[in-house]
Amino acid sequence: MKGLPLIAALVLPACSPANPETAEASARQSVVPGAVVATAAATPATGAKAAVGAVCAKDEPVLFSCNLRNGRKVAVCGALLGGRATAQYRYGKPGEPAEMIWPRSSSDSRVAFASVPYSGGGEAQLSFANGTTRYVVYSRIIRTNFAADEPNDPAIEDGVLVMQGGRKLANLACDDQPMHPVDYNVSEKFADKAEELFTLGD
Repeated sequence: MKGLPLIAALVLPACSPANPETAEASARQSVVPGAVVATAAATPATGAKAAVGAVCAKDEPVLFSCNLRNGRKVAVCGALLGGRATAQYRYGKPGEPAEMIWPRSSSDSRVAFASVPYSGGGEAQLSFANGTTRYVVYSRIIRTNFAADEPNDPAIEDGVLVMQGGRKLANLACDDQPMHPVDYNVSEKFADKAEELFTLGD
């Protein structure tokens, strides 16, 4: 069960059973299948650069990035591990060494990407399996008003779901600061495509 000790740094400071983190709507760019949200470089950097913190290097494509409400930052970057281009999950306090980086080598499990359209929106997810623990980075926009001749009023949510054995441990929501929702086009280049979302809702 490789990687289980690593989840403590992510889950314990983030929430408790009495006060779980939940994803709430945030006024940011819409998530629409095929939309390019972040400008990305063509060549990924080596995974070693991740040690500087939960950010992408200047020459790394940005698949996702945001500040979380628990005071941490999460970024998903295009990295080169052992000659293999892959998405890499990075988590930690802003300006400090990353508390978690996954995958760390080319022998670690592959990253998967899934997206689905909704009526008036859509959702994209990146899944990082580390032993029995799964980190699902998500960006979704959901229409909330279906009354005739009324505006869409979309609910926009971004964050990270932490799962273990199919059970949700935490939902770490992004705050309202500028961020990069999941980039559909870049994610397809750095992760294996899945036909279905890895988890529904929160």
